[in-house]
Amino acid sequence: FILPRPGLVLETLIKDWPMLFDALLVTLQITMMALAVAVIGGGGARGSVHAKPVGRDVLLPLSRDPGHVFEYGWNHTTLRALKVDPSITYLQVRYGYPDHIAKVQAMRAALSPEVLQHLEVIRENGKVMYAGLSLVKFTTEERLDEIVRLHEDAGCMIFNPHRFTLEEGGRQTVDDRQLNFKREADPKGLLNPGKMIAWDDPAWKFDRIYEYRGRTAAE
Repeated sequence: FILPRPGLVLETLIKDWPMLFDALLVTLQITMMALAVAVIGGGGARGSVHAKPVGRDVLLPLSRDPGHVFEYGWNHTTLRALKVDPSITYLQVRYGYPDHIAKVQAMRAALSPEVLQHLEVIRENGKVMYAGLSLVKFTTEERLDEIVRLHEDAGCMIFNPHRFTLEEGGRQTVDDRQLNFKREADPKGLLNPGKMIAWDDPAWKFDRIYEYRGRTAAE
């Protein structure tokens, strides 16, 4: 987690500490003391702090050590996992505020260890919440779709990397800004054909989001 405003993020992490195994943080040296006090203090040890300074050597040739903490953010962790087990895939999850903690815990209880959670702290509209790039042990397409639906039934939005259309891989609705931009920049629909449902089929009902088959080769 990168901490441009460490106080706000640390407040959330401390509140959520019982459900976290490890938290990887990038912050300024001047905030390290506050970070250590927040993690260790407060009426009993919550954990420990292991600091690794990052300086100009960050651009030196790569070595075989674990590397800097920012090499584990977002899909960097997925890429490292794939080197160990190529059968792993992932899902991008949004655990929306204000019940984001309950959603994280519910999905962990329902799907672990088949799905291993990797959480990222984000701030949206002034609220700190979690997004996730969960590592999924792939078995079948049917099971992967079921895992997606379990998340959605629990109120967790899935940005599905296994779908080829913009809407199905994103917010599962028409984004007027994107559609209007395409009309302006690509009025004849020559670029990335078949990637936007709203362009090809404006009447498509998004309650059937994962049933869209797209255009055929003949089209």
